[in-house]
Amino acid sequence: MNIAHLDRRLAGAALAILVTGVVLQFFLWSRGWVDNDQIVLLRRGLEFAHGGGLAPYGKYMSGGGKIPGAFLQLLVGVSLWIWPDCRAPALLVGVSHLAAVAVLGVTLAKALGTRSTLFFLAVYWLSPWRLYHAGFLWEPGFVFLPAAVHLACSYRLRERPRFAVSAVLAATIILTVQIHASFLLLLVSTAFLLWKKKIRLSLRGAVAGLVVGSLTLVPTALAYLRGELPRLAPVRWDHLPPVVLEISNLFKGFLYWFRLGSLDIGRRIRDVAGVAEANLSESAAAPLIALGVGALAALALASLAISLTASWQYFRGSGTAEKTDDRDWD
Repeated sequence: MNIAHLDRRLAGAALAILVTGVVLQFFLWSRGWVDNDQIVLLRRGLEFAHGGGLAPYGKYMSGGGKIPGAFLQLLVGVSLWIWPDCRAPALLVGVSHLAAVAVLGVTLAKALGTRSTLFFLAVYWLSPWRLYHAGFLWEPGFVFLPAAVHLACSYRLRERPRFAVSAVLAATIILTVQIHASFLLLLVSTAFLLWKKKIRLSLRGAVAGLVVGSLTLVPTALAYLRGELPRLAPVRWDHLPPVVLEISNLFKGFLYWFRLGSLDIGRRIRDVAGVAEANLSESAAAPLIALGVGALAALALASLAISLTASWQYFRGSGTAEKTDDRDWD
């Protein structure tokens, strides 16, 4: 088999995987629901779309407190302004996933080669975990693109500092702070890479990126200066010292490292897909539905094991790797 024929086969397989994922994603998007989280986000977006200005925080978090900044409101509001339909922000989530897989594909093709990238594309793009987050409006769904950009920037910074790439990396982190608590994954990963001297950061570029990314925090800062900023920390934590609050938030963010969503996906699908009602019926499809949900839950747990194993091997290997030269700062 010649190289050209092999390349065509790999390209065809990649296209088939991509199209299959898009079709499944569109199917889930067309049947998305609007409930508590979606209503809150849509209201925030409508405030901006109707000229109501930017709010000092995005929305309430499920664990208590509020998401700072106006970036989340902008994501929802701009999509509603372009297309005044409740499905518009969810469509933006899906488009951001397309951009994320494109960024990951280009980066991994350079680092690992075409075949390994194709395998990753199949596992990542068609995974139920990703499809679930791409099918409806929920702030964790917006984090896939920042995570991909973070990986791409880190890869490009492994040899020398770059002003523009460092700026994009810093801006990505500060913007993700305004989306979801899992920004801690990006922050801790960056700190670890700097500590191990795996990336070489441009200090001026990082500062520039922080400034640009912080622009959507201006409404939060103004509300604070006027004494109008609502509490960002949960009320029930009043009796806890600040250091305990920070440790609690850090622990919650670390849970996302081990793919907390994979542990929860089976329960969520049972709750929203009518599985319980199907099991109670005498329909011939009921056993198939129950079997499918069980298999999906098993795959979710298996993906967790893969994530834990990969993390363990990486951190164990990094301890024995050769030390690199001192980091350069431009």
